[in-house]
Amino acid sequence: MGRGRPDVVGYLTLCGLPVPAHTEAAAKIHPYNKRVFLAPYWDDIYALDAERKQDRKEAEAVG
Repeated sequence: MGRGRPDVVGYLTLCGLPVPAHTEAAAKIHPYNKRVFLAPYWDDIYALDAERKQDRKEAEAVG
């Protein structure tokens, strides 16, 4: 599974934007599994495009 409601909360927070109450509530109702796979930053697959606008430093910090 890719992105989900908790990611929306994370990105809004990262950007300093308010998290709407309904979004935060949905993330709490539908959390990630307690066990997740998190890959480290991988320079070979890092790319900027229309959807990925983070520079390398920010991408590494986000995970």
